[in-house]
Amino acid sequence: MRILLLISLFSLASTPAFTQSTEGLGKGEELPTLYEMTAHSQLVIAGKVISGEVKLAQVQVDEVFRGQAKLG
Repeated sequence: MRILLLISLFSLASTPAFTQSTEGLGKGEELPTLYEMTAHSQLVIAGKVISGEVKLAQVQVDEVFRGQAKLG
């Protein structure tokens, strides 16, 4: 469950980065994997969504893997 939440939060946080990283794809090139996108992310956390969705979600941060975020 925690891994699924981490992946969901990462997906929401990295949407702009994913869009930028796929803009220059040529024909026949593959999309970056989740591992590759995580490697370039500035913020990676584990947490719980309190309210909202996508860009306006309020998240309770349980653990910070990369970047700076306040716990709680």
